[in-house]
Amino acid sequence: PKGFLQYQCLVPYPNASAALDEILQIAETSGSLSFLNVIKIFGTHSSLGKMSFPQEGVTMSLDFFKINSKLLELLDDMDAIIFDNGGKIYPAKDFRMNSQYFGSNFPKYREFEKFIDPVFSSNYWRRVNNEQ
Repeated sequence: PKGFLQYQCLVPYPNASAALDEILQIAETSGSLSFLNVIKIFGTHSSLGKMSFPQEGVTMSLDFFKINSKLLELLDDMDAIIFDNGGKIYPAKDFRMNSQYFGSNFPKYREFEKFIDPVFSSNYWRRVNNEQ
């Protein structure tokens, strides 16, 4: 009834091991149950896209039940670890990223804006551009 969410992050080498270990530790001690975890390694092939998520490093997904304030606080703590280590959050699975983190995730997004239909609008785009 309260749904579930998937949190997916990426941390570049060499910080990936320590950062992801810290995330798993705080998730475990928080009491928020992640019922599925996936870890993948991204290689050295660079994407040409201005809004591409993959980059060299390690990506981890955690699926959580019960979206509540306790889980949202945990995700904020996880975000801080990710961004302190040069990482990013996968936007297709996100409903809470702010404009500061979005700009860190996609430093070329202003270049991408010229390709967006001027009448395009979404809650996500307004949130990450401080338009809400």
